[in-house]
Amino acid sequence: MYEETGIFVAICRHGFVIIVCDMVRSGELAKYPIAIVNKVQKVYEGRHRLAGAYDIWCSFKETLNKSTLGPQLKKSGLDGCVPAWHGYAHNRLCQLSNHPLYREGFGMNDFEGCERLFSSTNGVARCTRHASSRYRHRMLCAHFEQWDEDKYHDLSSYLLRHYKEALGRQTALTAALSKAEALLGVHSSDFDGWLAEEHEYLQNLVKEPVKNVQDIAYIELLAKYYQARYVYISMPAGLQMSPADFAY
Repeated sequence: MYEETGIFVAICRHGFVIIVCDMVRSGELAKYPIAIVNKVQKVYEGRHRLAGAYDIWCSFKETLNKSTLGPQLKKSGLDGCVPAWHGYAHNRLCQLSNHPLYREGFGMNDFEGCERLFSSTNGVARCTRHASSRYRHRMLCAHFEQWDEDKYHDLSSYLLRHYKEALGRQTALTAALSKAEALLGVHSSDFDGWLAEEHEYLQNLVKEPVKNVQDIAYIELLAKYYQARYVYISMPAGLQMSPADFAY
């Protein structure tokens, strides 16, 4: 019952399940996404330019580049990002490089479809918790087949809903952008420059600025002073000491 510890999946941006593999006697290791990327690369090679999202894409892309797949993936132009919800847990420099909000070509997708898929598979666990590998695979396959059927049934509505949402956002954000440009005296082309400047600043920020360190140290010493002052004032008059009582 402890041999298969979970599943690792890959889905398309519309929610369809592409690949499912078992995690055997281990947690979430790099070998599973590497194997999935290898499989997807072989299936879609030459037909599409691939892009994906992974919770730790920022570090995983380095692992990919150092693997035997590295040269092939660089040639194919594989790109990726960190899913939106997970991305906000990463540091700011990582967000500027890997969050879909700042990446061109990733649209409005939050890339958190796997989380929704895993939420649905929780109901299968009660049937497979003590099952054999064969029965467990049958139950999971049946669940994913039904999942894909539901996604296919909803695909037209999904595309229409997101198309309308994209048009609505484009209209609203264009108006907001024009208003902001008028009020602030800036141009939309400045935004990319600001992001580049922020990225360069954070990348060169090896150590905390001296002024910040001094400000924090001052606040900490000030807090200690007021705490000591409160203790001194709270002492009985006979126990309080004057400056003349201190030897320097």
